[in-house]
Amino acid sequence: MLSTPIIHAINSGKIDADLSQISEAVKQRRKAIERQFSATLAPGQIITLNDRIRPKRLVGKQAKIVKVNQTTASVKLVEPDHRYRGEVRCPLCYITA
Repeated sequence: MLSTPIIHAINSGKIDADLSQISEAVKQRRKAIERQFSATLAPGQIITLNDRIRPKRLVGKQAKIVKVNQTTASVKLVEPDHRYRGEVRCPLCYITA
């Protein structure tokens, strides 16, 4: 299904009664995607921090995975930043493998 009809239905108010269910379904799907993604990550793997990370100066920086949890990973920057020298715990949505 294309997302455009869904977005139009939401914006037009046609499915207002179902917004809570839709929101919950989106949350559950995002959790499932995070679980699948975390299964592809392993300690020692080099990843890239994506454009969702803050502070922005960390965008594009490479890091080595130290530990992977269900929704986060502990990483250590390959080239230490003046503020981030040790391990940093970061949500999986900030990581590009």
